[in-house]
Amino acid sequence: MKYTKLLIIIGIIGCAFIAALLPLFFAREGIEEGYVNKKSLEVEENFFYRIEAMRIPAFLEISSNRSRIGISTDPFELQFGILPINITAKKVIMLNNGNPTKVKIRLIAHGNITPFLAPNNLQFILEPSEGRNITITGGGEEVGKYVGEVRIITKIPKNEWSRWLVVLA
Repeated sequence: MKYTKLLIIIGIIGCAFIAALLPLFFAREGIEEGYVNKKSLEVEENFFYRIEAMRIPAFLEISSNRSRIGISTDPFELQFGILPINITAKKVIMLNNGNPTKVKIRLIAHGNITPFLAPNNLQFILEPSEGRNITITGGGEEVGKYVGEVRIITKIPKNEWSRWLVVLA
């Protein structure tokens, strides 16, 4: 009887611990739906993380006319312009971690432009003071106009004990 009560108490504590960890794995990362027409930053917080979502508009037109080319040189947008079939353009996004702890970065493409971007789903850890250049390539074989956005989602641990969880969540 004594051990049964102990097992019940341990089970309750275990369930409470698991319930407390669930938001880590199911935290919303999209923030707002729809696509932006200019770069924006949205912030959300929970007990474990500060979640920053940089939303960058993306545009690409693929044309069958090889003489019709228009490439945007704006470094702050993912406007690939007008490209002929099977020709690609590259844009570089520079990411820096100015936080005192490691952060998790995730790049996700949204919209009908997604299959024409590479990489369109990428995640990695940035150490404190580390920087990384991410090259995003746009282009394809299917004529059309493609729009959407790339979201750069940064998960920043809010407290000391949740820092080790940034790798898992």
